[in-house]
Amino acid sequence: MRQEQPAFVLAAQQIEWALHQTYRQYLTGRLERPQKELSCLEDDIEVGISRYDGFTADKPHLHLRATEHVYVLEGEVRIRLMNGGQEYRLKQGDFFLLRPGVAYASKNAAGTRLLFIKAPGGNDKQLAEPDPETISWLAAWD
Repeated sequence: MRQEQPAFVLAAQQIEWALHQTYRQYLTGRLERPQKELSCLEDDIEVGISRYDGFTADKPHLHLRATEHVYVLEGEVRIRLMNGGQEYRLKQGDFFLLRPGVAYASKNAAGTRLLFIKAPGGNDKQLAEPDPETISWLAAWD
C-alpha cells in the first residue's frame, strides 16, 4: 500500500549521511529491507543513488518486471549484456535503459555515483549465471 503524503522531502544532508552508511540509498520505493532515511513508500517506482568508493563489480542479474533507468552522476560504469556480450561504457551525464528480462553484468570505477529508477517497483531481481568470459570481464576495470 502506498503511503499517502501530499509532499515528501529528503534533504541533501540526509541523503549524503545515508550514503556514508551504505553504498546505496533508496529515495522512494517499496523495499523488503527498510532503510533508515526512507519513509516515502511507493508501490510503482523505486528511485535511489548508488555510491562506489572503489572499483566494484555487481553480481550479474536481470529484472523480471522492471525497466531500469540509470543516470551517471559522477564517474564511470561499464555494462555488459549477457546475451551476446555487447558492452556499454557510460560516463558522467550518460543515461542507460535496461528492459525487463535483459540479463547484464556491470562494474563501476572508483568514485562513481549513479541515480537509478526502476518501474514498476518491487524486488524482482534474479541472479544470472555468468559465462567464463563475463567472469573474467568482471574481475578488473580493463
